[in-house]
Amino acid sequence: MILCLLVTMYSTGQNIIRNYGFEYFDVMLRSISWSPQNTKSQYIIAPTSIAHSGATSMLIASKPEAGTDRGVGLCNTVLTRNLLENKKKVSISAFIKTENLAGGVASIWMQLNGKGQIIADKNSDEKSAKGTSEWTKYTIELSLTNEVQSIAFGCKMSGAGKAWFDDFEVLFDDEPAK
Repeated sequence: MILCLLVTMYSTGQNIIRNYGFEYFDVMLRSISWSPQNTKSQYIIAPTSIAHSGATSMLIASKPEAGTDRGVGLCNTVLTRNLLENKKKVSISAFIKTENLAGGVASIWMQLNGKGQIIADKNSDEKSAKGTSEWTKYTIELSLTNEVQSIAFGCKMSGAGKAWFDDFEVLFDDEPAK
């Protein structure tokens, strides 16, 4: 019995699910490896069946009763130092679809973190779709230094309306992250 438990722990502990397409869920139906954040509890953040590819994407939608001071709804994940060794550049891309987006943005973002500090950050806010838009790919890129300890990235929405996010891709030096 103990041997089976140890083998199971070892084998499952080695598999890291990146879940860039929001296809995998835990037993509570939460998207694996993604953390939703709702700064003022004014957004619905949930997996949905409207997808760019596969069966699922992540929806961020303003609540119907939300006031004008909504804050931000976002979903993020983190890449750790072991993936960054000897890398010079990171590119993050994802597909975004919007419906009736007004007074805000739907975008992707990333943040390079060092020891106790933010080294750099970038988002696709300036290119964000307005109103209603079909699936569009957005890409952001930053240079890496030896000081970078982790990369946080994800999707965010502010304002009224809905935004769907799907098919994140991470490239290090123009090669897919492993």
